[in-house]
Amino acid sequence: MRKVVIFGNNNVAQMLLFESQKYGHINIEAFCVDKEYCKENVFHGKELLPLEDAVKKYPPSEYDMLSTVLASGNGLRAKMSVFNKLKKLGYNLANYISPLTDIGQNVKMGENNIIRSFCVVGSEAKIGNANILWHNVILDHNINVGDGNFFAGGSKTAGFVSVGNSCWIGINSTIIQRINIADETLIGAGTVVIRNTNPCTTYVGIRLGQFQRTVTRGLLWTRGGGGGGGGG
Repeated sequence: MRKVVIFGNNNVAQMLLFESQKYGHINIEAFCVDKEYCKENVFHGKELLPLEDAVKKYPPSEYDMLSTVLASGNGLRAKMSVFNKLKKLGYNLANYISPLTDIGQNVKMGENNIIRSFCVVGSEAKIGNANILWHNVILDHNINVGDGNFFAGGSKTAGFVSVGNSCWIGINSTIIQRINIADETLIGAGTVVIRNTNPCTTYVGIRLGQFQRTVTRGLLWTRGGGGGGGGG
């Protein structure tokens, strides 16, 4: 088992550390962030250091990395910006899969995906890079998921659905079979998606009412402390 350095010192990083200590399924060696976010040198008992120093001390030839960045002032696009930055440094980006999740047969998965406990990923699913599945997420059979998406707890996506890039799928939402979710779609909590969505659009409610569009900027992160370029 190769050792992993976590990029980020946010709540996601904290949860992954605690779970790794409980189940022993991933070996987290240290944490790193962009230099401007490195205010301390310890994170929950593990070393915390600037990224540039981490590259020297924990080189890509010996360590994998895993980004926990969720979003920042640049919205969900920040996840892929960080992903690309770490890949350019030469790192293999590890997947984090809880031992309490159920992965079906013939699932194809990219890098830097975080799948937490009690999720189900159906057979023949294809999952890209830098996606996060929170607790109790269901991605059914033959689903196709792009890059940089977040699936909130309890969300359910039926078979043969296609999800683009940088989408936010809200808590307890449901996407029925054979729907296409366009890039940078936000699905509100409890929403039932019964038709294809438009890019950069927010949908809320049982009847999938279109709420707003932000085409040029994508989905923006407005709540404080989201990602912080590797710090939050």
